[in-house]
Amino acid sequence: MKPHIPVSVKSPESKTSPTEWCILQLLRNTAVRQLYPTMMHIIEIVASLPVSNAWPEKGASTLKVTLLEHDCLLFT
Repeated sequence: MKPHIPVSVKSPESKTSPTEWCILQLLRNTAVRQLYPTMMHIIEIVASLPVSNAWPEKGASTLKVTLLEHDCLLFT
């Protein structure tokens, strides 16, 4: 499948990663869906998971700043 990945997906400007493109191709393939129904269910779950941990990291960073500001108000 790797040689069939479009050049537009391989480019750095692409919003879709090659891995995401392959997963979406598997989800669209009805023959694979019939042969491996459990595997397809797992692939659907994996496709819905976030790729990065930026959201939780940002939340933790905001909490840290808030706690530091709170501590500064207490000690001044």
